[in-house]
Amino acid sequence: MSTPPGTPGIPPLAPFSLEGDDEELERLKAKIHRERGFNTQFYKDKCLRRRIAVRMRARGKASFEEYGQLLDREPAEYDILLDTLTINVTKFFRNAETWTVVRDTIVPKLFQWKLPAHRVWSAGSASGEEAYTASILLHEWAQGNG
Repeated sequence: MSTPPGTPGIPPLAPFSLEGDDEELERLKAKIHRERGFNTQFYKDKCLRRRIAVRMRARGKASFEEYGQLLDREPAEYDILLDTLTINVTKFFRNAETWTVVRDTIVPKLFQWKLPAHRVWSAGSASGEEAYTASILLHEWAQGNG
């Protein structure tokens, strides 16, 4: 439950807009990449703005520039920000439309090669559900198609 703005002892929320300055956002993205090697180029802008806004609000910053200055003063904030930016969800068949394409397009092509074994690489799986999902698809296709 949040405390209403103006409550004694609680600082007021900083005014903030997700439609902030594009140049400021680009500078912040460059700073994050330069300082931590974290590349944001494949993030959708709206998603990136929303996730950064979570940290900006938590720290009472109203602009990307202010938040960048905070990162300069408090480098530990980078760790919290990067945790906010990364996907921390893992589950079987997450993003079902992607797995449908894999099942219908990629898996049949893999089996056309008649290899004795197939190896699947899964990057960024917190506890393995995505890797198991790939294995399930391969197993089901092999069972149904010999």
